[in-house]
Amino acid sequence: MTQIRPLYNQFAEYYDLLHVNKDYAGEVKELKKIIKRYKKSDGRELLDVACGTGRHIFYFKNYFSCMGIDFHESMLKVARKKMKDITFKQAEMELFSMRKRFDIITCLYGGISYTLSVRSLKDTLINFVHHLKPGGVIIIEPYFTDTQFKPNRPKLSTIEHKNIKIARLSLSRRKRNLASRKMIMTIVEKDKGVFSFEDERDVALFSTEQILTNMKRVGLKAIRIKNGITQEFDLYVGVKE
Repeated sequence: MTQIRPLYNQFAEYYDLLHVNKDYAGEVKELKKIIKRYKKSDGRELLDVACGTGRHIFYFKNYFSCMGIDFHESMLKVARKKMKDITFKQAEMELFSMRKRFDIITCLYGGISYTLSVRSLKDTLINFVHHLKPGGVIIIEPYFTDTQFKPNRPKLSTIEHKNIKIARLSLSRRKRNLASRKMIMTIVEKDKGVFSFEDERDVALFSTEQILTNMKRVGLKAIRIKNGITQEFDLYVGVKE
């Protein structure tokens, strides 16, 4: 009988395998160029917000002094095992508070879209700016904007790796200004059997104007980089002047 487990109780240990084809090294290489172009501060302190299992930090740490925060402790547990020399803290992006200030704050791979409302987006950006040095840069990578999102498209992806096989099915629908995705993931693993995860979550569908306007309102010079570093999601850069 298939066992249904809560998503983040066990999902974290499979996260890196699910994204094995994502070019984190190449993305960081491009992000480094963007940082060099826009950053005016002299330091190299980087905070990655919604860092997950730390895949971007794994490459960022070759160039910057890094720290990561994420809401899910299970994801951070995986990150800490991989990088014992990096500090990872459990925190919400809208509410985290530190005395330290950073030269670079990143929030990648759709992390900012979990703010769910324009008000929450603005409050989160205010918090980012509060933790940013003058001349520092904020780089955010939302999921699809309201005009880019294409709902009701069934998706299936599979991963085959040694003693693990994974099938992931998902369908996203639009709920006003949100994209609501339902996902079922089934795993067959040697010595563990067959088990499944179910997940249903919402992410915000911000417009380009909403993002740029709110970045400017919190005191940032805002730049949109169309198609970003993945040729899929736009990238937004904010410079604290």
